[in-house]
Amino acid sequence: MLEESATEVVWRYNGRSQIENHIKELKAGFGMDSLPSGDFAANAVYFGIGIMSYNLFMASKLLIMPDGWKNKNIKSIRWLMVEVAGKLITHGRRMILKLAASIEKYRIYLEMRRRIYALALE
Repeated sequence: MLEESATEVVWRYNGRSQIENHIKELKAGFGMDSLPSGDFAANAVYFGIGIMSYNLFMASKLLIMPDGWKNKNIKSIRWLMVEVAGKLITHGRRMILKLAASIEKYRIYLEMRRRIYALALE
């Protein structure tokens, strides 16, 4: 690094500064702050599932969720979308999800479903 200027060093390492935020999100938001077992193989499976969940969440933020939500963490997304009161009923051999949410939140759900469908067709 002695042959590089200070600006070049900052430019090179600037993108790495977010890794601590990703690790914090993984530990706090996905329960990876402690491992459940003393068995190495069981912990490896647990951690692998946690990493896959985190990657799926990040892909969902980029590809499916509204544009304004790209910088939100899992806690905010849970509050906005997941922690919505609802019940699943069956009627006439159909399953229906009834949500106690505002019309705006319902529109967001529909837009996310449309984006998922569009990804499935690609």
